[in-house]
Amino acid sequence: MTDEHVAIDSEGGIASYMREKGVSGNCPACGQDAGWLRYTSKYGDVSIPVMTPDGQPLIIGGGALPTVALSCNNCGYIMLFDMRRYREWEKDNGGKPE
Repeated sequence: MTDEHVAIDSEGGIASYMREKGVSGNCPACGQDAGWLRYTSKYGDVSIPVMTPDGQPLIIGGGALPTVALSCNNCGYIMLFDMRRYREWEKDNGGKPE
């Protein structure tokens, strides 16, 4: 995993998306405005497996929800955004994939 510091007041990318959508820079767990780390792998952003309550794959053959994963710099709380919605917003706003 690699990481990228994300400040809500920075320009471009996920920070601009969060600001436009009204997402606070404060962590919902600790309340601090300590900034966020965006986690990615060598393959890009993180995907969350989609499972039933008993731990079985919801989609036969597996399935995953592509996400943008951010971790609070203070307490480590993890905030997830749906990558598909972010990419739609990015396309509509003339952005470039990160």
